[in-house]
Amino acid sequence: MSELPIRSPLQIDLQTESEPQLSFAGVPISGPVDTVPQEGLVRDWLQELGLPKDWEQLEHLAKPRGFANRFARIIVVDESPTRFPGSWRFRPAEIAFRQGGYQLTLAHLGFVIGQCDLLFLKPAGAVPEAEGMCLVASASFYDSDLATAAWRGVKANIFTHVSAIVVRPLEMPRGGGGIDRDRPG
Repeated sequence: MSELPIRSPLQIDLQTESEPQLSFAGVPISGPVDTVPQEGLVRDWLQELGLPKDWEQLEHLAKPRGFANRFARIIVVDESPTRFPGSWRFRPAEIAFRQGGYQLTLAHLGFVIGQCDLLFLKPAGAVPEAEGMCLVASASFYDSDLATAAWRGVKANIFTHVSAIVVRPLEMPRGGGGIDRDRPG
């Protein structure tokens, strides 16, 4: 088996007061980024899961031994109103994707905890938990201490949603774009 990645090539630095800083494979990405403004208290899920807040320790916990026998079906995007300013909606039929190998990362930490193996475009009504048409993925979790903690978080309803990175050209209306496993744009 080839070595499984620990860090996603897409890194999001949320430590600044301004907009998040994005990089792909170490190269900064410029341009506007849609972000959801923080409202109220932020849940300290690292503490709830007994995880350190030290990047070196998290990286050590993220080292995979292979794949675990843990799988999940996740809704990547549907047509419900987003929490972005203006509450615009994604348009799943206008999001390009390829099959296999999309990394599943823990929140926006950039540590890989598994992969989304298959994506499916489902019509409205096909997935009861989704609003309208949706993109659904099957995800396989790593056998790593960090992935095990994330799985505990899923089971305890600490993690209830995924946050897909959808990249769109500026001239395209919001809601469409692409999910690409090799590069963000």
